Amino acid sequence: DEFYQYLEQANRLAADYGLVPWESRYGVRNGLIPQVLSLPVWLGNLFSPTGMLPIHLARGLFAALCLAALARQPESRQE
Repeated sequence: DEFYQYLEQANRLAADYGLVPWESRYGVRNGLIPQVLSLPVWLGNLFSPTGMLPIHLARGLFAALCLAALARQPESRQE
């Protein structure tokens, strides 16, 4: 699901071609994540158009954003 729904849409935004699933067509799935991931996919396509660099860069950015969100959460106190 991650590959098709987010990375495929990010690649579609970055490369201007690709499939549009019904979730994106009807607005069921949020378009923010593919928009954010389209920048590293675009950069990866620029430096390695036939390789896996776009996917690795997108996954790296997604992991960094998840870690940043976890780091901002307040510590829970156990009383």
